[in-house]
Amino acid sequence: MPRNYLVIDLEATCWEQNDPLRGENEIIEIGLAVLSPQKTELWRGGWFVRPKSSPVLSNFCTKLTTIKQDQIDNAPSFPVVMDLVKAQIFSDTGNPINESLFVSWGNYDRNQFQKDCALHAYDYPFGEHLNLKQE
Repeated sequence: MPRNYLVIDLEATCWEQNDPLRGENEIIEIGLAVLSPQKTELWRGGWFVRPKSSPVLSNFCTKLTTIKQDQIDNAPSFPVVMDLVKAQIFSDTGNPINESLFVSWGNYDRNQFQKDCALHAYDYPFGEHLNLKQE
C-alpha cells in the first residue's frame, strides 16, 4: 500500500564543544512537510518546543539556529507538540503517524526523537524511517 511521507527536520539545544554548561540535546523546533504517496505536498509547517532540562538557550545555539529565547519561552512542551504533530498528520492523511514513512537527512532526527520521547516518557510514535543521506 502506498504510504505518505513525513519529511522532518529538527533543531535542538546546542553548546560550543568546551562550554561548561553543556547539556544533553533536546528538540527545540520540529519542521514538517507531509507528502502524499505521489509526493504532492499536503502540508508544511513547524512548531517550537520548550526544552525540559535546558530551557535557556546558549548564545551559540541562538546564533546557529536563529531561534530566539522568547520563541522557546512561549512554546509548548514536547508531549503537547507531539500531540499536535500527530493530529496534523492524521488531519492531512487520514492515517495515524506510524503508517507514514518518516524521512530525514541522516539518523540524527530519529535518534533525537527517541531521546526526547524517553526523557518525557512519551511513546515513540513513528513507524519506519528512511535516511536520505544513506540513500
